[in-house]
Parts: sequence; C-alpha cells; structure tokens
Amino acid sequence: MPTITASGSGSGLDIEGIIEKLTAAERAPTESRLNKQETRIQGSLTAYNTLKAQITEFRKSFATISSLSTVANRTVTTSNSSLFTVSATSSAAISNTSVSVERLATAQKLSSVGFASPATQVGAGTISVTSGTNTFNVAIVAPTNNTLAGIRDSINRATDNTSVTASILTVDDGTGTGTTVSKLILTSDKTGAANAIKVTVSGDADGNDTDASGLSSFIYEAGGVNNRMTEITAAQDAWVKADGFDIYSASNTVSGAIQGVTLNLASASPGTNASVKVAYDRESIKTKIKDFVTGYNNFAATMGLLTNYDVAKKQSSLLTGDFVARTVEAGVKRIMNSPVSGVSGDYNTLSSIGVTTKRDGTLDIDLNKLDTAVATNFDGVAEMLAGDNGVMKSLITAVDSYTSANGLIAARVKTLNTSISDITDRRVRLDERIAAYQLRIRKTYTTLDQIIGQMKSTGDYVTQQMEIARAGLTKN
Repeated sequence: MPTITASGSGSGLDIEGIIEKLTAAERAPTESRLNKQETRIQGSLTAYNTLKAQITEFRKSFATISSLSTVANRTVTTSNSSLFTVSATSSAAISNTSVSVERLATAQKLSSVGFASPATQVGAGTISVTSGTNTFNVAIVAPTNNTLAGIRDSINRATDNTSVTASILTVDDGTGTGTTVSKLILTSDKTGAANAIKVTVSGDADGNDTDASGLSSFIYEAGGVNNRMTEITAAQDAWVKADGFDIYSASNTVSGAIQGVTLNLASASPGTNASVKVAYDRESIKTKIKDFVTGYNNFAATMGLLTNYDVAKKQSSLLTGDFVARTVEAGVKRIMNSPVSGVSGDYNTLSSIGVTTKRDGTLDIDLNKLDTAVATNFDGVAEMLAGDNGVMKSLITAVDSYTSANGLIAARVKTLNTSISDITDRRVRLDERIAAYQLRIRKTYTTLDQIIGQMKSTGDYVTQQMEIARAGLTKN
C-alpha cells in the first residue's frame, strides 16, 4: 500500500521537509552511537586478526628449533660419495670412521629352461614359492593358466605374494640358428641371503614332482639336487668394513653400525677406504637462533603498534590495555626469561647463550657468547632450546593455545562477532521505531495542515465578505 504523504497543500508548509528533518534528528543519536560501537568493534576484530597472524609468523621462526630432532643436528660427510652417501640423526655420535664397501647386497634372480614361446603349455598342479618369510601357492589348471605366460601372471597376481616378481625373457637359444626361446625369470623383491627363493611343486600332471618336465621344470632350492632353474644372481648380504671390522646387511642401506648414521651403498670397491665424519652442526643452530630473534622482534613490533599509548597525543592503540594482548605478551616473555629445569651445565636460559632483551623490549644476540655456548656444550644448548622443558617447546605450547579454535583470541573474536550481530539487530529495531515515529508525526502534521487549510479558507471567506460590505457602504 503506498505511503500517504502530506504536501502542505492546505497550509503551504513544507511538511515533507519538516518530517524528514525531525526523523533524521530522532535517528541521529542512536545511529551515531551504533556506528561508533561498530567501528570500535571492527577495529578490535582487525587488531585480533593481525595479532593472530603475527603470532603464527612468530611461531614459524622457532618451529624448527622446538624439537631435538631438528635442533641438535649433526653434519655428516663422506670423502667418496661414489661408494656410498651418508645421513645422520641428532643422536649420531661425533666420530670419524674409515669405511670400505666390500660387496653390495643383491636380490636373487632365477631363470627357467627355455620354452618355445610364452604361449607354450607347461603343465598343471601347484607351485609353491618361498622368499624370506613369505610363502604362497599358485594353482596351475589347464587350460586356464597352464602356459608359461599364465604361470607368470598367476605368480604376480597371487594376493599373498609379497616377495617375488615373475617375468618372461625371449632370447636367442644359443644354437646360432636364430631360434629363440622363452624363459621364466623369478626375482626376489628384497636383497639379502635371507630372501633367497625356493620353488617346489606338487600334483604335477605328469605324476612326477621332481623330474625335468611339466611344472617340475621350475624346482629350485639352494643346494638342491633336483634343481631345474638356474641362478642368474645370487642372494647375498652387503659386506662393509668399518675401521677394519666386518658389518653385514641384508640391504644396501646400512644403519646402526655407526651410531645414528645411515650408509646408502652405491658401489663396491674392496679395500678402498672412505672416511665418514660426524660433527655438530653448529652453524645450523646459530642460524635458527638468529631466525628466532628476528621473528620475535617482528612480533614485538606488531604488539607495540597494537598496544602502545601515545602520551603526547593522548591516543590509545586498538588493543591498549586489552586483557588478551597483555596475556599473550606476558606469557611469551615469561617463557623466554625463565630458566629451563633439567638442563645440565650453565646454559639453561636464553640469556646464558647471549640472547637478551634490550630496553625497547626487542631481543639482541651476543654472537661471541653464542659461539662459546655452542662450542662448549652443544647438546646442552639444544636441550635448553628443544628438550621436554625447553624454551621453544614451551613457546609452541603457549602460542598454539592462544591461536587455537578454542583459544583466547578465538573466544574474544566470538564475543565481538556476537556484538556485531547485536548491533545489526538494534539497527533493525531502530528502523522499526523510526518508521513508527515518522508515521506518527506525518499524521500530526497532516492534521495540522488540514486545520491551517480550514482556517485559511475561513479567513479568506471573512475577508471576502468584509470587502463586499465595504463596497456597499461606499456606494451608499
């Protein structure tokens, strides 16, 4: 239904202008108050988002020194990477070891006798294959899978086969006539003597499980007198000498011989020695500490922008005096300044290794003091930083609690968002109240306009009558 407006036709007054100004005056105080509240809340939300983002960035600066596996790094080098490459964990013993690779670990590979082609029918029965601790059986049934190719595929598709791969090679038969033969190749999937292949058959269609025909063509066992397959590559362990002592491994990855060190063997060269040197990675830990100091100083700068009070301008920042900001800042500082329990030696605080707080609240590094600490007690410094009670591990726990979905910042943001929703509701109620107010004063001014219009008509009539009467008197 269209709104009825008062044009002031009776009184000549600008009724709509009056209503508009009165409505604006009625709305202004409440709307101004709501706008200010919303602006303040939106500012706080922006500040909290900035705070959370800066905490997240700060966390990145020390995440790599919050666990011993990353902070107590060792450097490990070899003098001959063509023989082997090396890697080390943080538990690697500081050492210098002479290593030679006498033999590489190999996987056993067997070849069958030659058949006319992959489609050649071989026989029927059951083939049992063992490699390491894995044994599986393959049923060979005519005419389903009793060809050389069928046997290959059945071995590879066996659901309980976890150790052997079958393939077929079609090669020259060696007679010089250009004739080819197809051979079944069995390869162990793992290196080492313990993973040698054993093949037995049962229920051979020709009635003999050990002869040279039918499925018996695939019999093989180390030292077996009835072997029909031929060994192409032997199953053997790797053989390494460390400072003259023998080390054997089923694979070409040798771990544990040198504490915390892994050798990845590449080639064998009996009697050729290469050094394996393990040392503390002092430069890495110093770089990580420098990154932490930079990260904290960026964090402190942002905290200053959010919480400082400008005395000269008498102006507060968005989070000046804020409980959450004070809690975060105080919690971080408390952890950084507290000694770490359970650390042996003199290096149980950040300040003891040269990381101190300046008067402006930022961190500084005494590089000489840091060098001395790392050189004197590398593991102690690492424990202070990243041990169970370490500074960085404690910081990780603290900042994660601040920024988590149920943390201090999230709780405060939730409250602020609720306040924004409340302001939205209050604006709706304000619109409703102003609409009712506008309707009320429009009725009032419409009535007033009508009264004034009536009064004006009456006045005009009286004036007209008086003019008539005056004219009559003049005429007489």
